Amino acid sequence: MLHFECDYLEGAHPAVLEALIRTNLEKMPGYGSDEYCRRAKEKIRRL
Repeated sequence: MLHFECDYLEGAHPAVLEALIRTNLEKMPGYGSDEYCRRAKEKIRRL
């Protein structure tokens, strides 16, 4: 059965947690001007 009460009740996928640990100490500008956003924009444009 599917329950859609709240998406904050579940933990993060292990791959997400690993990525957070790996990049935790990186200093990046916010609000879309970082390297991760730039790469994501490129991937989305290729869809």
